[in-house]
Amino acid sequence: MATRGAYRASKPQSLKILEFLLQSRDRVVSKDDLVAHIWEGRAVSDWTVSSAIKALRAALGDVGRTRSFVQTLHGRGYRFVQAVSEVLDDRDLDLVEAPPFVLVRVFRANPDGKNLTYLADGLSEDLITHLSRQSDISALSYTASQALSTRAPPPELNVTRIVDGSIRDLGGAFRITAAVLDANAQQQLWAERFDIAKDSLLSGLDQVCGRIADALAPGRLHSPAARIGTSVPAAYEMYLRGRHAYYRYEPVAFAQALASFEQAAALDTDFAEAFAQQAYCRTTLYVFGVAGSDRTLDRAEALARRAIALNATSALGHARLGWVLGYTGRADETVAAFEAALVRDEQNSEVLLAYGETMNRLAEPRRADQLLT
Repeated sequence: MATRGAYRASKPQSLKILEFLLQSRDRVVSKDDLVAHIWEGRAVSDWTVSSAIKALRAALGDVGRTRSFVQTLHGRGYRFVQAVSEVLDDRDLDLVEAPPFVLVRVFRANPDGKNLTYLADGLSEDLITHLSRQSDISALSYTASQALSTRAPPPELNVTRIVDGSIRDLGGAFRITAAVLDANAQQQLWAERFDIAKDSLLSGLDQVCGRIADALAPGRLHSPAARIGTSVPAAYEMYLRGRHAYYRYEPVAFAQALASFEQAAALDTDFAEAFAQQAYCRTTLYVFGVAGSDRTLDRAEALARRAIALNATSALGHARLGWVLGYTGRADETVAAFEAALVRDEQNSEVLLAYGETMNRLAEPRRADQLLT
C-alpha cells in the first residue's frame, strides 16, 4: 500500500497518523515521532496521542484486544502490522471515515431546590462509558470532561461533537434533556427530552444513552448499555451517591461513600458492585488512617471477594480486589486481579485508573503510563 500527496490541514489527525504509519511501516513509530510529524512539534499530551490512535483504530474496526492493524509496543510506540497489498491515493483515504470524537459535558443539575448532582454526574459517566464501548464512536474520558468543565476543547484534541444536557426532578419523574452540538458548540445538530419515571430509572437511562449514540452515529448498530448489576432503582441511586462522594477524594467523602454503598447493598443483596466499592472505600480509609477505620484489610478483601462470587463477570470486583491486594505486598496477586478485570472490560475507566495508580505505587511507572494515558 502506498500513499501520495501532502497532508491537508483539514484532514482528521487519525487519518494523518494512518498515512504516517503506512509510510513508516518498516519500523516502530514513537510518540515523539508522531508529535513531530503530525502535530509539527507542538506541545501535546500523551493522552492526546493515545486518543488519536484510538480514533484511528475505531475507523479501521481494530477494536479487539489483539490489534490487527495498529499494534502498541509498550514503551516504544506504534506500528502498522496488517499485510499491505492495496494502493490508496488521497481520494481513497478520504473515504475512510473517522468516527465522531465526542466531549460529553458533565450534565447540569437544574437548581430547583433538590440535590441531583450525584445523578447528573452518574448519567454523564455512564454515557461516556457507553459511547467509549462503541466501535464507531470515541469519547473523552469522564476525568477530562470534568477538567474541561464548560470550556471549549483545545484544537489538538480534535473533538468533532459535544454532548450537553441537564436533569431536573419533576416529582414522580426525572426530566433529562440532551443535545448534540458541533465542535464549536455553535450549532445544535440534535436534541431530545426524556421524562423518566423514578421506578424506571435504569431502563430510562439506557434509553437516553442509546438515543445519543444513534444521534452521534446514525444508521449504525450500537452495543447495548452495560448496566451496573442491579435492577433495583433505589439501590442504583444510592450507588450513584456513593460514587459521587468518593470522587472528592478526601477522608470524610470516603466515609460518606461507604455508607451509601452499604445502603445500596442492603437494598439489593446481590448487587456485586456495591460490595466491590465498599472494599475500595474501606481500603482507602485504612490508608488515610481515619479513626475507626479497619485495623487490617481483611474486611476489605472479603468484600471484594464477595463481589466476585456474586458476579464473576464484573470487572469492578476484580479491580477492587487488586486495589486491596496492592496494599498488602502481594504484587503478583495484585497484577493478576487487575488483569482479570481488564479481560472482562478493557475500557472501564475505574479499572484503568485504579490499575494505573496501583502500578505507580508499586514502582512500575511505565506500566502505569500505559494505563493512565
